[in-house]
Amino acid sequence: MSYEKDGETAELGDLEVDELLRFFVGALAGKALEHMGVSAKKDAVKDLRKAQLAINSVSALVDQLASVATGDEVKQLRALLSDLQLSFVMAS
Repeated sequence: MSYEKDGETAELGDLEVDELLRFFVGALAGKALEHMGVSAKKDAVKDLRKAQLAINSVSALVDQLASVATGDEVKQLRALLSDLQLSFVMAS
C-alpha cells in the first residue's frame, strides 16, 4: 500500500510511527464521516456504531500523537476530533 508524502509516493512500511499515526487519523476521520452519512460517496451506508468506533480510534491516536507533535498540530488534531464528535451528535 502506498501513501503520498511531500508530493512523492511512499510505501506505508517506509513511514515512521508518527507518520503512520497521522495517516491513520486521516483515514479514520474519513471513514467516520462516511459512516455518519456526511461523505461524498453516493453508496455510503449510515452506520453510527462504526462511526463511533472510528471517532474513538481517532481520539486514541490523537492522544498518542500529542507527545510528538507540535502545539499547533495538536490543536488542529483536537479540532478535527471535536468536529467529528459534533457531527456524530448531529447525526444521532
